[in-house]
Amino acid sequence: MTQSDLQTAFDFIIQDDTLIYGVLKDLHVPRQRSNFADLYQIGVIAFVEAYNHFPGNIEVETHRFMVYA
Repeated sequence: MTQSDLQTAFDFIIQDDTLIYGVLKDLHVPRQRSNFADLYQIGVIAFVEAYNHFPGNIEVETHRFMVYA
């Protein structure tokens, strides 16, 4: 993965990070938890990893990728 690909992945998730907040909510992690920010950052990193390993074209299959991520 190139630096440009990493930046694209980070820009993609920062644009709309409801996926990460939704996963944390589904895991019953309240925002008041002392390590919430750490868990959020781990979610961002996991998203970028999923972006890197997605077997299709993310620009064409955005919905499929979001389900994958």
